[in-house]
Amino acid sequence: MGYMWFKKHQIEGKTEGFTDEIPSDFFTKPLTEKEVELYNKSNCDNKKKEELIIPQYLKLPTEYIELLAYSNGGNIINGEQEFSFFDIHTIREFYIVHGFVNFAPNMLPIAFNTSGIFYMYNFLEDKENPPIYGVHASSIGFDDSTGFLGNSLEEVMKGTRDIYDVIDDYLIKTGRIKIKEQTPEEKKLIELYTKQKQLKEDKNSDKIGLKEFLLKKRKIEKEIKELEIKIKK
Repeated sequence: MGYMWFKKHQIEGKTEGFTDEIPSDFFTKPLTEKEVELYNKSNCDNKKKEELIIPQYLKLPTEYIELLAYSNGGNIINGEQEFSFFDIHTIREFYIVHGFVNFAPNMLPIAFNTSGIFYMYNFLEDKENPPIYGVHASSIGFDDSTGFLGNSLEEVMKGTRDIYDVIDDYLIKTGRIKIKEQTPEEKKLIELYTKQKQLKEDKNSDKIGLKEFLLKKRKIEKEIKELEIKIKK
């Protein structure tokens, strides 16, 4: 076993490790009739077995096999980031139940957080060393909702931000989410709202007197009203 990055983190719900050899076709073997039924029931679909084809290169990278050998499932929290990783059998089950097998067959889910966002290996980008991406359970298969998280679990788990924000940043940076640029008037309006809030705080903390407060308050309110009318036109 190589360098174990996960020993830097506390694993909640740690279990006995899975050390059995994982069959080479564990993820790639055809779905059983029961699994097809499970997929159809979970996704309100009516697919036949031959329509649900699993890419033959799906496999767990060494880093995840080592993690499972240490704990076959568990939860790692680093700041606002939550990584609830799956045991060996749940990975295949969720791949089928949540529709990856049909909507995103090149993505292998390995964990999620309490907001319903999956961590997954992206084999479409690299079949030998798949990077890790994230997507919400309701958006599986949509490229414009799928975001890069890191090239390895160690890299991903160095982050402390909620992966919802990490994915959003990636989608904005790559142009998949378009952010409307604010006009000068809109920027000025935000500044005035901030000044208005600060003015109230200064009055409540006795930093300014009542007369000064009222004068500044009326001036700001007048500017806000004029800008709101201008923006609406």
